[in-house]
Amino acid sequence: MGTPRDRQPDTGGFRERRQRGGFRGFELGATITGERLYRARGYQAIERIEVPLTNGASLPVIRMSKKRLLGRLDS
Repeated sequence: MGTPRDRQPDTGGFRERRQRGGFRGFELGATITGERLYRARGYQAIERIEVPLTNGASLPVIRMSKKRLLGRLDS
């Protein structure tokens, strides 16, 4: 699932900057279809929320987190 490591898009040095920057973790809002991808990358669901849209509908979003372990972030 996801993108093979040798075919991942260029992140502009993001991985290197996060290691130097002292980040303790990351959080993101995933759509229902993206949840499985982020779980495979080590993120855990924190909560499920509904984001209101301008047309009156709402978008289900899963708030996800990936914490730093052993001085580095996995993946």
